[in-house]
Amino acid sequence: MSSLLKRISSFIYTPKEEVSVEEDQIPPQDVTIPDCNNCVSECDEHQTYPSYLQLDTDSPLLGSMSPYGRHFMISTAQCDWAERIEEDEGTLAAELHALIKADPMPWRTFITNTSHIPNHSTTVHCSMDIIILPDNIVVGNVTADDAQTIYEIFVKRPLPEEPVNIQKAFESVDLKEMGVYPNPYDSMILICSHRKRDKRCGITAPILNREFDHLS
Repeated sequence: MSSLLKRISSFIYTPKEEVSVEEDQIPPQDVTIPDCNNCVSECDEHQTYPSYLQLDTDSPLLGSMSPYGRHFMISTAQCDWAERIEEDEGTLAAELHALIKADPMPWRTFITNTSHIPNHSTTVHCSMDIIILPDNIVVGNVTADDAQTIYEIFVKRPLPEEPVNIQKAFESVDLKEMGVYPNPYDSMILICSHRKRDKRCGITAPILNREFDHLS
């Protein structure tokens, strides 16, 4: 029995594929700080994660995710979504994902829903903002019906090699009722709160959010 289990184990084991890391993914040494799991002594100011959560604190984060060329962050003003947003029929995320899957770009395109409240979607009912990186722009007044337009104008755009001149880039483009604006944020920290995908995210996100608010 022991030898049989060893053979089965050898059969199902697959070594973890190493992900290559580009130089621009490595953070500068002057902005890194030592890891900190908790305070030296018990502290009422900083909430700890529940002990029942199984969290991997040993594996390196750097290189743990395949690089992608463009990131679409949809401002939904919600903090949780269907388990797989690409299968949530009728939503902008699902419609856009289907278009990209049918005709993908040479680079990886990443789509996420965010809890960000739309700031540029005021004239179209139930519309949303989309923050697009690395273009560093915000598209406002977007609905699920605009998925094809978003795909043609923004997904298929060549990846920028310099800051995007919004007026020059989109002056001859029919954006319908959508508008394009510069991203107002110099930097962004994204915290996963997608509880239906991973319960741990739904539990840790509020704690992380409070800590970042505390630091700011």
